[in-house]
Amino acid sequence: MTPCHPSPHLGGTSDLDVAEAKVLDLGATLLEGSDKPISYRVYADSVGHPFCLITRESLTPSK
Repeated sequence: MTPCHPSPHLGGTSDLDVAEAKVLDLGATLLEGSDKPISYRVYADSVGHPFCLITRESLTPSK
């Protein structure tokens, strides 16, 4: 499993599928999330640096 931290988090998206399409079009590669976790997906940029896309809900502390 690829850790999401300390990778940069690009997040607060309401739709991971839309955000994923955009980063893949820009040259990113999906590293983790092929099973489409609800709260995050891990990618590598075109030179291999990992980053995460996260949902807005995962930014909100649970009560």
